[in-house]
Amino acid sequence: MDAFASSLGPLAQEQPPPIIFLADGNQSLTNALDLKMDGTSRGMGPRMQRFAMVLDGKGIVQDFQVDISGQIKFSRAANVLSRL
Repeated sequence: MDAFASSLGPLAQEQPPPIIFLADGNQSLTNALDLKMDGTSRGMGPRMQRFAMVLDGKGIVQDFQVDISGQIKFSRAANVLSRL
């Protein structure tokens, strides 16, 4: 988990199931979803694009939204919750 995401650690521990926070240290999920972006111009190296994914209890994707680089729109918590 990077410095940005690690600040969510306490929040993640407080959340009851079914909310799960995931880290993708080796970028397996990033590559599988084809969401790799180059953040070297901002001093961050390879990273995952910002997105939100909602799965049902069986792991089937119900909603998947990817934000345009530099914007935080679809993945904003209020927007995700409004689509549930």
